Amino acid sequence: MHHSAPAPPEGPQRPRSRPSRALLFVAGGTAVSFVAVLIVVLSSGGNIQFDMTIHAAAVGMRRPATSVAATAITSLGTFPLLVGLAAAAAAGMWLQTRRIDRSAMLLLGLATVAGTVFLLKIAVARHRPPTTALLGSPSWDYAFPSGHTANGTVTWMLVAVLLTADLARWARRAAVIAGCLVSVAIGLSRVYLGYHWMTDVIAGWLIATLIICLALYLGRAGVIDWITFRTMLNGRTSFPDLDPSDRDVVSEPSTQIAASRQLSGEPPRPAPDHTPRPADPAPRDGS
Repeated sequence: MHHSAPAPPEGPQRPRSRPSRALLFVAGGTAVSFVAVLIVVLSSGGNIQFDMTIHAAAVGMRRPATSVAATAITSLGTFPLLVGLAAAAAAGMWLQTRRIDRSAMLLLGLATVAGTVFLLKIAVARHRPPTTALLGSPSWDYAFPSGHTANGTVTWMLVAVLLTADLARWARRAAVIAGCLVSVAIGLSRVYLGYHWMTDVIAGWLIATLIICLALYLGRAGVIDWITFRTMLNGRTSFPDLDPSDRDVVSEPSTQIAASRQLSGEPPRPAPDHTPRPADPAPRDGS
């Protein structure tokens, strides 16, 4: 029986590329910067002149209108709101794509940053600014790093990146810029309201950047997709990034081989002929 060769893929396709090394470079630089901030905080006993200067300047800038705005902005980093946002975004991405990898990246990112902040607060045990200059209800946990800043940055940035991964370039860039603005505003509002020192907020931004880079790298490498048992769903994967044109093509093994031969200029090989050949006729007597 003759079996036809698998049809070549339509259009130019590329084999799976490696995850972006830039994410690892940024993650490494961020980790080094965080360690430097941590060393400064620990070596100074939490009393840093830079922090005190910024705190005094923030108190002196307070006005009724800006205080109301800062209170509204800081609420964007509250943990219940972030959990609801992440859950809604994860459900929406799953319903849209029927793939769980992007949703898992978002939820695992938030869980990782929340756990990291919780452990660091206990380990560093840095006290918050004096409550005499606080605008709002006191917080009784430790200051370093800022949980609102770290949790909010991870959640808002991953939502911006993952929800717009399939949209046009301008939409993706606009979403990332909006996520950055929200993250910066949340951190500055914590200093303005008197909940944190500036180095607490800087540490929160650094931790969030590190976790975002690692989440995107592992997601692009397929690690998170593997952890969430993608083969139990539909066997497909997606690689969310800021440029869908760089997204990898995942296909069956025979299609991948055909695509790589097409790109290299190698002519397609003919399909093997499995048609049974007739047996040679028996020799006749006297021939």
